[in-house]
Amino acid sequence: MMRSTKKIYYGGSQELHDKSDCRCQDETSIFRAYLSDRFVSVPINSYEYNGGPHGWDETYYLNIDLERGRVAELEDFFQSTRLPKIVALCRRNFHPSNFDELEVDARDASGKIVSVSENFRRTALELANWAFSQTRAQIRFGIGDLAGGYAQGEQYCTLPYADLRPLLKPGKVLPP
Repeated sequence: MMRSTKKIYYGGSQELHDKSDCRCQDETSIFRAYLSDRFVSVPINSYEYNGGPHGWDETYYLNIDLERGRVAELEDFFQSTRLPKIVALCRRNFHPSNFDELEVDARDASGKIVSVSENFRRTALELANWAFSQTRAQIRFGIGDLAGGYAQGEQYCTLPYADLRPLLKPGKVLPP
């Protein structure tokens, strides 16, 4: 486990704080989540506090294809025509903390679910939200990504590789 140095400073920006004695904090943590001969998936967690009732916590993933020597992209694994199937799979495997308050589904005028929301689709298709392990991928929905409040925290969907393999581009393999 690697962890960055915690930075605590006093004073803050006068634009953001009208008190010069505000205690502010900015912290970034990097952990090795998954490493193979071909792939690295690294969670990067940042926390920022600039006053108020609570700070702001975010997690993003840096996924590196070691064979190509570059940051991986979703299109490296899946054809664009298969991306809607990934979104549907994620929706079926979604683990909300409080479903009623989240903007997960788009509804028609009568309230009938017609599709997943644009925010759900956009977040699910951003590889920076994907964590990879030996057996599955997990997609993170950050605080506010689905219109839930701060108390909702992060939400996840889990995608077993067995479910993702049929959606892969021909000749492609998943990170393990």
